[in-house]
Amino acid sequence: MEYSRKYILRTWLLFASFIVALVAYMPDIIDNSSAYNTFRFANYMLFGSLFFLTFNMKHKVYQRIIFVYSFVIYIFLLESLLFSSLGFNIEFNDILEISIPFIAILTGYNINISTKRYLNFLIIYCIAATMLSVYTAYYYIGGFTILDQSLIDSKNALGAILSNSGAIIMCMIFLKDISKSRKIPFVIFFIIICACLLVLRARAAFVALLFCFLVFLWLFFRYKKNKYLILGVIIIILGLIYLFGSINMPAFLKDFFFGTSDLNDLNMVSTGRIDRNLAAIKFISDYPMLGQITNYEYLEWVHNYVLLKVSQYGLLGSFPLLCLYFYLIWTIIKKITRIREFSIDDFGYMTMIIPIIISIMEPSFPFGPGSVQVIVYFMFGYSLNKSKWIFNNNFN
Repeated sequence: MEYSRKYILRTWLLFASFIVALVAYMPDIIDNSSAYNTFRFANYMLFGSLFFLTFNMKHKVYQRIIFVYSFVIYIFLLESLLFSSLGFNIEFNDILEISIPFIAILTGYNINISTKRYLNFLIIYCIAATMLSVYTAYYYIGGFTILDQSLIDSKNALGAILSNSGAIIMCMIFLKDISKSRKIPFVIFFIIICACLLVLRARAAFVALLFCFLVFLWLFFRYKKNKYLILGVIIIILGLIYLFGSINMPAFLKDFFFGTSDLNDLNMVSTGRIDRNLAAIKFISDYPMLGQITNYEYLEWVHNYVLLKVSQYGLLGSFPLLCLYFYLIWTIIKKITRIREFSIDDFGYMTMIIPIIISIMEPSFPFGPGSVQVIVYFMFGYSLNKSKWIFNNNFN
């Protein structure tokens, strides 16, 4: 009886923490800093309570990624303390930024929730995220209209929430255990999610979701007998379209990707990202080892995770963060390429594609914003728990 009460409490805390995280992005709340901070604090309390309820000292964790993750946090903390003691320009925000996903991984690893409850939780989360985005579109824009400029300040966070939800829905669509008739509502939800992404003009999130879809197609066709024939036909069709120019980009997609920008000016199309990234590369070449730690120079916000961290901390200071970043990518690629028959246990690996791809175009990803990405890392931890390739075997 005691275990069942604890199990129910964990389940309710799981639902409550993620729903509160979504509610915090409602226009009425996110535009009010006081209300937003209140919901953010409540979310930390709920998810923190869930972490302590699921944490089990007797539960040995054998996954190598968790070992590497904890080691990186330890090394980066020591490094930050050393730089701070030397009077260098150092902030400790990155410690919190990488620690929240780590807590989410451990929570997902230890949650011990049934498959049915896990699926129900994911479905409810996706429905709530879609409703939030539809409401936001009507609140700021008045309907489903793609403007040439974004009017929504929180579009990057909302776009990531939607892209994560779209990846989850795709996972359910590609599940063999679900009948074709039951997949119809998931297809409808996926279309709504894509429409919301277009309206919000969350370009990085849309590209990430498209890349995730291509990975799903690769998994689907990889073991088909006629895979090379199908791939050849697709390449020929795309080649003919390119040569004859018979299909023009729809106006709504042109507005979504380019707005009123001059297509010959890539920097304008990228809303200044290319210039900022080039400035970061030049700064790194001038101060390669310690970056802004010892040579503070104003740089506009760099829209690439690797360039941002190297420009902030230099190659020496950012080395632990980069090790974790690329080790995560390597782990995800390894796990996905080993998938033989897609199952619920693989959901976490597929959704991790989203923050990794967005991190190429946005600075706070893949680890932040915490309230947005925690769902992905929670699922990643859940999949790691179900994985058959454990820490000990990797060292044998």
